[in-house]
This record gives sequence, C-alpha cells and structure tokens, in this order.
Amino acid sequence: MKLIPLFFGMLFSLYLSGQEVNFSYLSDKHFYDPTDLVGYVFRPSVLETTDGDSQELEPDEYSFGVSGSYLYVKGGDLTAAYNIGTINPTKYGFKLSLMNARDVLKAGHLKVILTGPGFVDALVFKASKDDEELIFMLPEKSDDVYQSDKAYYTDKWESFVEHPDSIWGTNIHPYFEVGIENGNKHNRIGQSDSLTISFIEEIKIIEKKKKIRKKKKKKKEFNIETGDLDDEATDDQETTDEKETDQENTEEPQYKIKTKIIKSYYIILKRNIQNEMGQNEIIEKKLKVKKWKEREDKTVKKGGDRFQIAFSTQKGEVFLYLTDKRKISAFEMNGTMYLMDGY
Repeated sequence: MKLIPLFFGMLFSLYLSGQEVNFSYLSDKHFYDPTDLVGYVFRPSVLETTDGDSQELEPDEYSFGVSGSYLYVKGGDLTAAYNIGTINPTKYGFKLSLMNARDVLKAGHLKVILTGPGFVDALVFKASKDDEELIFMLPEKSDDVYQSDKAYYTDKWESFVEHPDSIWGTNIHPYFEVGIENGNKHNRIGQSDSLTISFIEEIKIIEKKKKIRKKKKKKKEFNIETGDLDDEATDDQETTDEKETDQENTEEPQYKIKTKIIKSYYIILKRNIQNEMGQNEIIEKKLKVKKWKEREDKTVKKGGDRFQIAFSTQKGEVFLYLTDKRKISAFEMNGTMYLMDGY
C-alpha cells in the first residue's frame, strides 16, 4: 500500500514538470473552504525558521501540492507524501493533520495562514512531532508583474454580463485551468500560451431581388346607351394599347429586394502550444452554439458563482459562470475549468 501514494506523487510531479514554473502569489486565488485547497500547488518564495533565519527560494525549490488524501511535499529532506488525516478550519485559516506515508509513526501538520479575503499568506509545515516548524512565505506580485497581469488576464470582477444575450462579442483570458476529472489540479496559464476564449456572433445578410410585374391597363370607352365604361376596346384602341405596351417594355425593369438576416453563434478557444519540433503552433477549438439558457443558484454566498449560462453545442454543453454581481468568474468545457484571475 505504501507504493500507492508514491505512485500518485510521481504522476503529480509529471503533471507539473511540463508546465512553466512560477511562484504562487498571495493574490492568485481565494481559499474560502478546505476543499478549495484540493488540486492546488503552493510554491513559496521565502523559507523562515522559528529562530528568525530566512532564505530566498527559487520557484521550483519547494512546493506543497494538496490532493484529496495526500500532501505532496517537494524540497530537500522534506520530499515525501503525507497522508492527510483531517483538514479543519481555524482562526488563522486551515490546519491539515499529517502522517508520513512511509513512516506512520511520524505525525505532523501543515498550517495554512490566510490574510484578507481568503488569500494564503504563509504555510507552516512540521514534518513530525520531533521536527521544528518551518515557515514558507508566499510572495506578493511586484508592480511590474501586477501591471502586466492586470493588462492581460481577465479579472474575476472585470467583465460584466448584463443578460445572457450580451455575452456575444466578449473575449476572456483565464488565469488558471483546472482539470476537474484529474484531481482538480491547477495549472497557471502563462501569457505566452495566449489562451483566449471568444464568444462570437456572426451575421450574414442575404438579399434576393424579385422582378415586379406591371399589370396592363385596358383603355375603356364610354357607352352612350348604357351610360357605363366598357372594358372591351375597339380595333383602333387595341392598336393604341399595343403601342403603349411596346413603350413600357423599353423601360428599366423594377425589382423588389427581400432581405434575410442569418445569425450564427460560436465559442472559440485558441491557444499557443509548442509542437514536438519546439515550434509555436496555434490550436483552435470551435463550438457552434445551438441555444443557451441561464440558471441561478440563490443559495450561493456573496462572491460565489451565482449564475450559470449553459450553452448547447455540437460537442455537448459548456458553461459560463457569473458572480452575484454578474461578473465572469469561470468557464467550463470538456472537464476543464478555466478560472479568471483572483478566483
């Protein structure tokens, strides 16, 4: 049984190894509930000891990855898989009780220290009861990083959708992609990935011309006997009518134009990837939207995903999530959640 957590730990590491390694910034994600930790990887920038010593870290030097049952720690002598016994809310955030998967006698903990609206400020790790606590600090974004991210990524409180029909013409740039069916593993989306989700309305105007046929008018004559106008014309009159008809045929034909408007709707996901040759390649997924409808969950807490717009496509349903303020917070497609910055 000891091989099981190690095996999944290897999978966890393989999943991360293919991604660009960055620090986990304090403002990257909100953590309101213990379940929000599952699938997330923390990469601290500073290590402090209880006696006051500190050292700066590289982004790939230490990491803490939380799954449903294990905490995977990477870094120096701490590298191991730890069984998670419980995750309990506390005044400072959350506390995970741990047991070393290789040595069940070693029991420790991980304290998740929150600040502000659910941001993780620090992790306090104790491998066992005989080890000292180590404090791992998460960095704040520098001004340059903050301004760059703000200009590129879609913030959770940025894009307002007044009603479902007003989504068309909107482009969003998510910050995280989360594999729902893969343990909720979070992958930071780099700006170089150029991941864009677009909601497109295409309008085609088709014009059809139909020739207008003129009705021929017969010349009528006054009948003295009856006092009425007769429909039948004399031979002389018929000749006159023929001449008039010949004149009409020389005129430019007139047309009636009928206009038909066809609207089509698409959701397009584009991203930049590196192929096997190391060259950049743009891939595109295009979904044709047949219809859409909105649902509301009034039980959701403030700031949560209160509204869901479900789009029916040729590949099944995809979903857009809005906050209680009707701001875009996430998009779900094919078992992957795309989260906006600050989700």
